Amino acid sequence: MTEATLKPGCIEIEYGKLYSINVLNRNYYDMLSDSERSNAMQRRTAEMQNRYVEIHAKKRLALSELLKCKPEALVFAAEANGKPYLPDYPDWTFNLSHSGDYFALAVARQCRLGIDLEAARSRSNLAGIVMKCFAAEEITYWEALPEEERISAFYRFWTRKEAFVKATGRGIALGLNRCVVDPSDPGRMLRVPEEFAPASDWRIACNDWKRDIFCAVVIDRAIEKIQWREIV
Repeated sequence: MTEATLKPGCIEIEYGKLYSINVLNRNYYDMLSDSERSNAMQRRTAEMQNRYVEIHAKKRLALSELLKCKPEALVFAAEANGKPYLPDYPDWTFNLSHSGDYFALAVARQCRLGIDLEAARSRSNLAGIVMKCFAAEEITYWEALPEEERISAFYRFWTRKEAFVKATGRGIALGLNRCVVDPSDPGRMLRVPEEFAPASDWRIACNDWKRDIFCAVVIDRAIEKIQWREIV
């Protein structure tokens, strides 16, 4: 997909596996800004440093392909709430997520956009998290499910909620239990905080492309087209 074809309402999502390779052998490190390199080197282990470099280099490569520029030429800034943006391309928005050995990057234009990726794992306190972070309608739906379906259902709700709060730029501090996914129609929000209303403006798209890997993207406009592209 090129810049000319990424029209408002279209979303490009690139996702794939992270390898924690020796990034110095792949020129990833050279693509990053001084601040990104500094952030990478502050990670505790060499594997975590390589992982950071790989994620942010792949973000640059994907964005540069869409914007038709060199990956090292991209300049990133942060809003007051910390959400990154491209000051040289104010029409464009992106959001990045990673979990375990996987990453996902969503890119769109003229919208608020969030993506969340979660590698599922069993949690001893799952019910406690549900009671704290889910709304009444979501809790009722979740508790009625057979035990064997609850972990996957939890992550499907969780990724939708996280993607929404990331789209707003407020993060979890917004209150996940205030961002309510419609259990009967998981492609839409049932309720959102008043400052981001109406809930009908928001759309949800999902792609659980591997067992135990859950991913959701949220956007504040109708989705005309969405392209999921796996990076091998």
